[in-house]
Amino acid sequence: MRSFTCVCLMAVLFTALAMAVPSLSVSYIDGSASLGSGSSWKALGLGDPVPTDTTIRLDAGSSVDLKGMGADFHLSQKGSYAIRDLLAARQRLGVPAVGSALAAKLKSLLSPQIANQSAVAGVRGADQSTDSDSEWVETSVQDSLQQAKGFIQSGNFADALDKLNQSLDEATTTELQELHFYLAYAYSLQGDISNTAREIVEVRSGTGSSWSDDFILLKAKLDIDSFAFAQAIQWLNRPGNDLSSDARRGSLYFFLLGLAHRGAGNGEKEKEAFQRIVSMDKGSELGKAAAQMLREP
Repeated sequence: MRSFTCVCLMAVLFTALAMAVPSLSVSYIDGSASLGSGSSWKALGLGDPVPTDTTIRLDAGSSVDLKGMGADFHLSQKGSYAIRDLLAARQRLGVPAVGSALAAKLKSLLSPQIANQSAVAGVRGADQSTDSDSEWVETSVQDSLQQAKGFIQSGNFADALDKLNQSLDEATTTELQELHFYLAYAYSLQGDISNTAREIVEVRSGTGSSWSDDFILLKAKLDIDSFAFAQAIQWLNRPGNDLSSDARRGSLYFFLLGLAHRGAGNGEKEKEAFQRIVSMDKGSELGKAAAQMLREP
């Protein structure tokens, strides 16, 4: 009897310990993903628990969202992800100044574009009576884009998303690319990584457009937000994507490069990037955040 009681108590204890292991849970899954522990793997499904001592493996074209322990994770690149490594990376990148500095810089990139498009919209409005139907549709979409950018800059993301989504049906092929880009822009600043990723896939490079350089930066930010640090580094170093000499975007380019190297554990490369920002933009919010990152272990 004593032996039986002891076995029961041990079973209860092991069950309690297993339940006490901190874990995340799958809040969204698209495609194929597996949960591994040791040498065994099992298919991952919606709502499944993901303990911190396990690894997630994603197939090409798949994505998974995880929630729990005060953190959200979006994974969309093929490969294996140890949950402990994700949590450690989140901690390394979780300096409070980082998010606000990134948001402020991304919003600032909209200012001259809004001013330029206001002037264009004014000219188009004055000539509205002579415009053809196709030109009027284009003007309507461009006006919506202008208003949406203003909403994004002021932090009114809900109205920006509504305005952009309302214009999708009447946009030309070229305008669709721009609408999806600014939808991704708004979602990114809102902190909605999953929807940012879904909008980005609708966007091509934007080569030749007024927003092509901003697309380079936004895609790099998405890779970092998705813990695809190697992809972010490769993307930023790709020929044609080097914005280090851009007067408006150079500091943000180096900041994203520094974050990617920090997430990947490349200490020297990280310091090199953040030091470039401090030397070129010391007094800005981004420069102050870079200086703080240099002080962080």
